[in-house]
Amino acid sequence: LFSKRYKQWKSDLHHYFEAFDDPQVALQEGCPKKLEGQEDSWAWLCTHFQAPAFVNKAKVNKGNRKKKTLLHHSGSRPFSYRMDARR
Repeated sequence: LFSKRYKQWKSDLHHYFEAFDDPQVALQEGCPKKLEGQEDSWAWLCTHFQAPAFVNKAKVNKGNRKKKTLLHHSGSRPFSYRMDARR
């Protein structure tokens, strides 16, 4: 539960960061209200969002999501239970 909320929070901040045309403007003027008083955390996130490793991973993941044709779902039973039942 916590990891899901953290990922969503970080995703929200990344979308906020992407709304700016220039990363320097985002760094100087764009500290969101969620991080008021924590400008050093916003500076770290801005640096993180511009890191080549993060950018490359995001591009690869975006491409992989576009290749997906079917969603992985099997009703209310977990997929692992269905696999065990087949054995």
